[in-house]
Amino acid sequence: MDAVLLRLLDVDIQEQSKDNTNETSGEIVRLEHFDNDYQTSDVLKKNFETYISGYLVKKCLKVHECETCRNYARSVDELDNDRIFCYFKSYHQNTSIFGGLMMPGNDFVLFISKLDNFFRTAFEEIIIKPNIVKTLLSSTTCDFKHPCDFFPYQYLLKLFFRVSLYYTLKTINENFKSRTNKQKMIIWNNL
Repeated sequence: MDAVLLRLLDVDIQEQSKDNTNETSGEIVRLEHFDNDYQTSDVLKKNFETYISGYLVKKCLKVHECETCRNYARSVDELDNDRIFCYFKSYHQNTSIFGGLMMPGNDFVLFISKLDNFFRTAFEEIIIKPNIVKTLLSSTTCDFKHPCDFFPYQYLLKLFFRVSLYYTLKTINENFKSRTNKQKMIIWNNL
């Protein structure tokens, strides 16, 4: 794992090994080249978006599969900071660096990121309305151009909004389910 991370940062591994290990004392020395502040770094968010984008494009391939769509779903074959999680999560079933995982292009990942931002900003207003997914579908302004004219764009939007809604409500319900913190239930009852 360290070798992959160091390769991403263009750091000479052997030079780092000499500088950062103390073989006589057995003491572990931390590498200083990594940004460990994950609260300010967006590496985790980008890795998550890339992984979810692969999942969504895989589901779309089950609805419509052609050579253009298959090539687009695996258009990325290089390792960078936004795909570290996918590299370690891969199934290593074939010769691809990401194994059996789908790695769509950056434009698709950016589109999913825009959809996610739209969902997060619109969620509080739309949650009180009936037919939430229909409302989200009609009010989304995110555009995406796929190389295949028959790509199931509406299916992708519906799937994304359903999955986002499911996990958002699941998280909210788990927060209220806490048995150790009665204060949450008191606040909820007083609303």
